[in-house]
Amino acid sequence: MQVLQLICSLVIVACFTLAQFKILSTDSAVYIALNLIGSSVLAAQAWLLGQWGFFLMEATWAVVSTVGMYLIARKRLGRRSRRSSATPAVQDSEHRGHTNAVVRTAEADGS
Repeated sequence: MQVLQLICSLVIVACFTLAQFKILSTDSAVYIALNLIGSSVLAAQAWLLGQWGFFLMEATWAVVSTVGMYLIARKRLGRRSRRSSATPAVQDSEHRGHTNAVVRTAEADGS
């Protein structure tokens, strides 16, 4: 159990360190997912061991990370639905192999 706690703790600390050095964005799915995994495992272990202060901290991190993942997923799904609602003429142009620049030019011309 100690090895798993050490691994999860190192994952969380590594994410935080990479974010401090601007290598990993705190808004990235990778950052939030790794925090969610690490904090969830540590919260579960704290619960099993009756370490209530540690449980409260890690469970809070897990909840915050879950909300962050939800927001990222909602944002990505919103982008996909906007893309799929593009006009048929634009979709047809994209499927025929035209570049986005050509499609944008055609949209600007109103054709």
